[in-house]
Amino acid sequence: MNPPGPRSTLTEIAAWVASALATHGIRTVLVGGAAVSAHTANRYQSLDVDLATLADNGAIAAVMLDLAGR
Repeated sequence: MNPPGPRSTLTEIAAWVASALATHGIRTVLVGGAAVSAHTANRYQSLDVDLATLADNGAIAAVMLDLAGR
């Protein structure tokens, strides 16, 4: 999946991150304001993405650093 661009929606960004995590066996669920935003066609606008998971923080950090190009 290509990285999101400057005009990407919050839902697209959430999908990109969740997909990257899933590639490493980390299952996530979209929660919080971003979930409300996705289900209300952005009538409520969140400014962040909350993904819940039972995965180890170290495993998550490794994937996020990879996404950041580090």
